[in-house]
Amino acid sequence: GTIFQFAHIDLLLDRLLALGFKPYIEFGFLPQLLAPGRTPVYQNRCFIGFPSDLEKWESLVYHFTLHCLERYGEENVRQWRFSLFSMTFSLYGFLTPAEYRQLYLRTFQKVKQASSRLCFGGPGAEGSMLLSNQKQLFLDFLHFCRIHRCVPDFISMQIYPHDLDDIQNGFNRIIHQGDRNARFRLSRNFDFMPDAIRAMRTALHEGGLDRLPIVVEEWDATAWQWDMQNDTCYKSSYVI
Repeated sequence: GTIFQFAHIDLLLDRLLALGFKPYIEFGFLPQLLAPGRTPVYQNRCFIGFPSDLEKWESLVYHFTLHCLERYGEENVRQWRFSLFSMTFSLYGFLTPAEYRQLYLRTFQKVKQASSRLCFGGPGAEGSMLLSNQKQLFLDFLHFCRIHRCVPDFISMQIYPHDLDDIQNGFNRIIHQGDRNARFRLSRNFDFMPDAIRAMRTALHEGGLDRLPIVVEEWDATAWQWDMQNDTCYKSSYVI
């Protein structure tokens, strides 16, 4: 049988909770033994894709969630947020949109099986996707959730001020071609963030899910981590 060991993450969660934080748990990178391929997403051996053994993935999600409930108590864990990694990875060749929806469904179900009162959201939609011709991918996700009764408790999104084509080209060069000199051009739209949020509200209205709260789980002045402007006054003014 499978043996689960959560000692390391317990140390992290204990510390965060002691400092008064409420964890945001993303079921993100796959354990290497469940990775469908051996190409890491980033240089630190992080793997993304549709698990090679879905039942083992479900078991891992369920037992980890159950462990949190037993260790920290349901009333505490109900204040946390749970989610799956971003659906945007389905645009980068790591899994198909259909595989992502299926993985979201099964992960959602296992968290809710541990406790139906827990807060599970998704799908980490990229703002640039909503402002591009890929918006239908997000609407398809909402439609899938309504049919399969796995509507998220909150909608998560990520906002980096780049056009989707630039993100895809730069990301694919970095990951699939090993080009560490790839760049992400900034969008010429100075209102990128408010426009992305408005596009999300419009999409939710079209999908009949206006009531869902929106959580911007990731955002920055650029998606490019090696940008020299990250350590300048420009970044601080952007954050403010």
